[in-house]
Amino acid sequence: MTRAELMIGDIVNVHRCECVADGGHFQEWNEYGKVVSITEDYITIKYIGREDDYDFEDVNEEDISPIPLTLEILEKNGFKECTNGDWTNDNVDFIFYRRKDGIFRIQNTNMTLPYVSSFQHALRLCSINKEIEI
Repeated sequence: MTRAELMIGDIVNVHRCECVADGGHFQEWNEYGKVVSITEDYITIKYIGREDDYDFEDVNEEDISPIPLTLEILEKNGFKECTNGDWTNDNVDFIFYRRKDGIFRIQNTNMTLPYVSSFQHALRLCSINKEIEI
């Protein structure tokens, strides 16, 4: 993901890599975080679920990737399937559906929602301030 694709508040996947003290081996893992700042040099992330001294970190855009939007994430955030495969929530003014390729699309538009961040952008465009649960 590039800086231009990000907005403050977006939830993203962060690829982490650390040198382990046992002679130069690397430990790699992924962690979810929320974008809290975007500068020319780095992106500041607040890791989700952390409550320690290391819950914020400055990362490079190469270390960030989008999180695919899934049915489980929609359900966790109060969205329900209504008729004919359409999905909605009492707090939103749009209906979207899942295409055969698994990507969600807002009905009567060309706007697709392949990722959690694109879903967050759509909600913001509708003036809906909703904290997304992952």
